[in-house]
Amino acid sequence: MTIVAASGFAGAAAISSTTDRLPRDLWILDASTQADAVERYLKACEPIFAVELHEPPERFYNRTDGYNLSGALFGRCETVAQRFNRTWAHVAADPTDTVQAILQIKGGWSGLYDGRIVEGVPGSIRFVDMARPFDLTTDAFETLNLVFPRALLGDQSLLHIHGLVVPPDSVDADLIASQMRGLWDVIDRMSEREGATAVASAITLVSGILAARAGDPTEDVRPSSRRVLAAARALIDEHLADADLTPDALARRLNVSRSLLYQAFEPVGGVAAFTRARRLDRAFDALIAQGPAGQSLAEVAYAHGFRSDAHFSRAFRARFEIQPGRLRQLAAQGAAAGLSIVSRPKDVLAWLKAL
Repeated sequence: MTIVAASGFAGAAAISSTTDRLPRDLWILDASTQADAVERYLKACEPIFAVELHEPPERFYNRTDGYNLSGALFGRCETVAQRFNRTWAHVAADPTDTVQAILQIKGGWSGLYDGRIVEGVPGSIRFVDMARPFDLTTDAFETLNLVFPRALLGDQSLLHIHGLVVPPDSVDADLIASQMRGLWDVIDRMSEREGATAVASAITLVSGILAARAGDPTEDVRPSSRRVLAAARALIDEHLADADLTPDALARRLNVSRSLLYQAFEPVGGVAAFTRARRLDRAFDALIAQGPAGQSLAEVAYAHGFRSDAHFSRAFRARFEIQPGRLRQLAAQGAAAGLSIVSRPKDVLAWLKAL
């Protein structure tokens, strides 16, 4: 029950604004009119968590309307009863580091957060740390969701907020709910500047309430592995062009043992596989962005850490089922605009990565 995918905020069949207003993403799925509605929904959720629907497939629906506020995402979701299970593997594969504040408008829920059973009712506010797993079961629901980078919390960024619930009969819940409902009432008329102002105001309020209600920082279930994985991923992204960035080199640069490095990357398929995938993903984007006047395929390969263009072409085709040269041709013809390197809804997940 988060704004990413499981709340449907992942616009495979989205509409986007083309005015000076905030970018908008509307995603509507209805099994009564779309035979593949369930399949599309589950596929969109797959990178974020495993989903188990608690309604017959023919009764499935999902409507999510979301906006990119250039620093946060804000959306409204309505969908059926289901279970969301975010595992350590999902966390490890997620390049974002975000927190969510969720206002429950309709429906009750119960979830497992850091070993604690937590429940909520309409009017409650729930905080979710997307760097931690959870297992949530919910009735058919409607929510308002604010997603923002953890760094915006400042001094409160290390507080234990995962699964924190602000009860509906509290002043704090009324304050946050009023802020979120008010923002939703005017968001379709907001400019980017006004959106940035609204985000700053909302985060200030949330930070103050978290400072009063959240617990002290707690040790992660896998503190060493999590920190190593985060540091290693940042280092890999910074040095994708370095063909000598091997697992051994990574371990030396991070000053950790090889066994700890391998343990940290186990949920995402291993160090070498992760590094190769990141290089190929970046090369994919480069081929589309550069067009026919860009670097040669060999230059693209070398710029992304491959020692030979032949090896690059084989690996590229294995990952994307298309030759890099053919992708470039499609981009030149304007036919690559809808391609996605991981076959996922492109708008909202791209927004999240940019936060």
